Amino acid sequence: MVSKSTNGLTTLTNSATGIRVSLPSDIEEGDVISYSVFKDESPVAEDYKVEISSTATFSDEESKETSQAGTQGEPAKVPGLFTSVIPRVAGKTVTSVKREPTSAIDQRRPEGPTVIVTVKDPKGNIVTSGSVPVKPEGHYSESSTFEFPQETADKTPVRITGPFDKPVGMTTVMVDKIPASIVAKSPRGVVVVPPPGLTFGAHEWEVKEGAKSATKVIRHSFPVHDSVGLPRQPAQEAKARPTTSADIDSNCSEEINAYRDEMRGRVDTGWKAPKPPRKGEFVTKLKYELMRTGGISNIQIVQSSGLPSQDESAVNRVNEMAGYFKPIPSCYQSKSLIIDHTFMVIYR
Repeated sequence: MVSKSTNGLTTLTNSATGIRVSLPSDIEEGDVISYSVFKDESPVAEDYKVEISSTATFSDEESKETSQAGTQGEPAKVPGLFTSVIPRVAGKTVTSVKREPTSAIDQRRPEGPTVIVTVKDPKGNIVTSGSVPVKPEGHYSESSTFEFPQETADKTPVRITGPFDKPVGMTTVMVDKIPASIVAKSPRGVVVVPPPGLTFGAHEWEVKEGAKSATKVIRHSFPVHDSVGLPRQPAQEAKARPTTSADIDSNCSEEINAYRDEMRGRVDTGWKAPKPPRKGEFVTKLKYELMRTGGISNIQIVQSSGLPSQDESAVNRVNEMAGYFKPIPSCYQSKSLIIDHTFMVIYR
């Protein structure tokens, strides 16, 4: 699954399934956020499910253990939107962990905490999974007033900052009295797409959050865009340039990378990590071969966590998934695909 951040959104896109998840880019632990899920450019039905969970983590705080802590997204009573609570455990940085001195643990730290976003279809099958970064609670500054951008562009998401502490159903954004579509919302901002058909020039924007409201006149321009926040070439330019083998290779590489991300997400979801015997951060790195038949072979432990129980659990989880992977994309010609996979457990 490919992740991209722009215009106040973090967007996870899986080209193989047509699923796109757009979340606010300023996510903190403990946030109640709203986000949109699309399939082939249309909002998914309410019977789709979204789960947001943290990295497998254990803690002695309040005598509480947590593994894959998270929440299931609920429809936000606004078409195409879901609402979830971000796990607080996700925002606890690993820099506070006292590492055990062992060469088996990768000394490189991740860039920061993340949460795993998993989308399931009405039958409960995982259709996509990916990770997005989060910040510790209180990282982002909060505004007591609504603030608008100086300019907007056609079909491009617009972020309005402010005190958005009400349910998303109590938030409205209007442009010349026409509703704008809400794409994502955090307690500190809302991201919307302007209504279609706006002319070049100045337009009046109005935002309401419960009893609070604000208005501003904003200049509107017209770049060419394909979908929410994704620029494209004008049609005449795209037709003028012939497709090359490099284009095909690049497209397949992107599809394979997205496929690997999705399959890693399927393996991670449901993995029951064993509790470590001591505090620290434990990383198991595997490499395995996924066959076109759906079978798994040549599982290798590239890096041991130093804990035989965790390494064995990771290997067993991969073996359990044999036959449950989606078919390898047809653009990939080989009979098998190598997948690298990292399993991490943190015990504080």
